Amino acid sequence: RITFPAQMPSNPPHHRSGAALYFIISGTGANTIDGKTETRGPGSLIYEPHTLVHQWGNPGSEPLVFLAFNINPEGVAAVFPEAPAKKQ
Repeated sequence: RITFPAQMPSNPPHHRSGAALYFIISGTGANTIDGKTETRGPGSLIYEPHTLVHQWGNPGSEPLVFLAFNINPEGVAAVFPEAPAKKQ
């Protein structure tokens, strides 16, 4: 369970070592992918594959509360600040 305070700016662009699934309990989340931002409200379920570079923030006037389910390899950091390496 994660809480972002009201009016929290988006975090820096990042990707995960594994997939992630988010469920918004309350508040409004702003999800940015490829420069396009969409708002997500209570009841939203969002899937992010591991190579997806994205950002999250809270543009709303109340806290954003959501559940995060991370599916990453054991012993590997869950979040990387840069874009994934391109395959040759």
